[in-house]
Amino acid sequence: MIPGSLLRGQKIFRQALFNSHDLLKPHGELVYLFLYKRVPVFECYRELSRIDRWKRYTEDFADFIPRYSGSDRISKLENDFAEANLKLVSYEFEKESIIFTSRRNLLSLHLTMNSIYQLVPEDHKKQFLDDYIKAVSVVNGIDFTDEEKLDDEIQMNYPVLTIHARKKNYEI
Repeated sequence: MIPGSLLRGQKIFRQALFNSHDLLKPHGELVYLFLYKRVPVFECYRELSRIDRWKRYTEDFADFIPRYSGSDRISKLENDFAEANLKLVSYEFEKESIIFTSRRNLLSLHLTMNSIYQLVPEDHKKQFLDDYIKAVSVVNGIDFTDEEKLDDEIQMNYPVLTIHARKKNYEI
């Protein structure tokens, strides 16, 4: 299983599909999980791209739109998998994927998935984290800056695309 949020950008995503094909045994299967309507971590990067000091790290996300969020999502999905010689066995665009967690857990998830942080020079990391946490608050509509509320339970809806695919095999 590969979480789709780790596959940044169309070029990397498509290469990941080809790599998945190469790794699978004949008739091997895989399951991908994607946040298809929105990708909150990338939305945070989009927020940070509006701040001059973080633009060079986040500018690729300024206009980010999730690959399968538009009206042509099914044809894109079918084309991407066909080009990688992967047969779509099934897929489901789930409109409701409710998670219940604490503010602290959601913030921790965002911080764990933040790949930009590693690129920031050591003497700017604290400021980056402060700005990132503010962006997480804006994107999720939740205040993460109040330490006393971090253990409060919250409910979030993240529509998920689940894909079951199989390696295509051709007879010689």
